[in-house]
Amino acid sequence: MTTLFEAIVKEINGNPLPENEQLKFTSTYLRPVVETDAYRILFTTDFYPGEITWELKDNKGKSILKNTYNPGPGQFGSGGEDAHKTFTHDILLEETDISCLTLSISDTGQDGLTSFNPNVNPVPGVEIQKIDGTVIKPKMDSDYTFTSTRNILTKFILSSNATEVVADKFSIFPNPTSGILNISNSFEDFTDYTIHVTDMMGKQITPTYQNVNFVDITNFNAGIYFINIFTDKGNAAFKFMKQ
Repeated sequence: MTTLFEAIVKEINGNPLPENEQLKFTSTYLRPVVETDAYRILFTTDFYPGEITWELKDNKGKSILKNTYNPGPGQFGSGGEDAHKTFTHDILLEETDISCLTLSISDTGQDGLTSFNPNVNPVPGVEIQKIDGTVIKPKMDSDYTFTSTRNILTKFILSSNATEVVADKFSIFPNPTSGILNISNSFEDFTDYTIHVTDMMGKQITPTYQNVNFVDITNFNAGIYFINIFTDKGNAAFKFMKQ
């Protein structure tokens, strides 16, 4: 499920920041609903691999996997064998009560995973697959790329109960559609919500709307999209097709 991620840095090394100096950044992450306990993590580095440290943890805080990469011979550790390279890691979750995984990345260069010449080099980011190669989270162009000076993000990989409850309350129709996509919900009490649409790569392509009951997608190109819904009870995302 595609969701907008927002974080605010309120202190650094235990020292509170004044409100006007607090750092705020946003990105997009995908939280797929999955039923498997074995995963393949494909991590693609950028041009400065030595700046990257990442760690995968479960909801109990247990470290499952962590990795760093070798700096290259160029300025600031650029280039080298680990630059613009995809590393594959297979993991098996042996405990049955794990409800989510988090992937945290720290970049000492403070520029996140940054794409260099994407027509030649692979775009950096994280792809999650089942062991059989089925993609459950594509590598999105917004993966860990932002302008904050504190480049640590957490991304949820597995589903949550709150998300599933909200998904049960909303429906979209008709699907597929060539023009108007209707939105309805079955909450017993009035619930505020916001929505926006993203493409298959997780890029937001509409403004964020509040409490609307339809979206006009007449001018969209034909293809697959996601409508993302955010409430104080949880979030949900639905895939739809534009004909």
